[in-house]
Amino acid sequence: MKFIKNENKFNNLAIDFYNYLLIDKKYSEKTIESYMNDLYKFYIYISKNNLNIDNMKRGDIINYIKYLKNEHLQSSTINHNISVVKSFYKFLVITKNFKSNPSDLIDAPKKNKILPKVLSINEVDKLLDIDLVNEYSYRNKAMLECMYATGTRVSELVSIKVNDIDFDSCLLKVMGKGAKERIIPLSDSAI
Repeated sequence: MKFIKNENKFNNLAIDFYNYLLIDKKYSEKTIESYMNDLYKFYIYISKNNLNIDNMKRGDIINYIKYLKNEHLQSSTINHNISVVKSFYKFLVITKNFKSNPSDLIDAPKKNKILPKVLSINEVDKLLDIDLVNEYSYRNKAMLECMYATGTRVSELVSIKVNDIDFDSCLLKVMGKGAKERIIPLSDSAI
């Protein structure tokens, strides 16, 4: 962990936060690594600006957001940084008797909405026009037809079992994000 370079209060709090994410929240190592990298950015910012973790104000957090924007980071990256700072201060208020959370009323910047890129009709036709020569080509065609007809995610598609398909009613049962079950109609070509 980057903070162990020198022993200071922020470093000790960061180590406690790391353990909280690992043990209490049961986050994955990659998620924790991402959190700690963003927390380290925050630590560098407050160090350079002679700020103290104990008496940060809402304005200091707003200035940090401005700093991140001036670094030309994407809004999703800035939002993640702010989310980490908010989580960190929430942790400090709950477990370390910090009196206030300076990030409490801070709203994350709006995300830029980007339209998804879609395939043309010709591209879809090429994709679905598979020569059926062996069991793998049949399987691949069935997978592509199913994804195209239902809009399922790849992760949903690969977890489909044969008994998730109702061939008589042309319905497909998929387990989506957040373990939410969906029933989706299937086209004749997907069946």
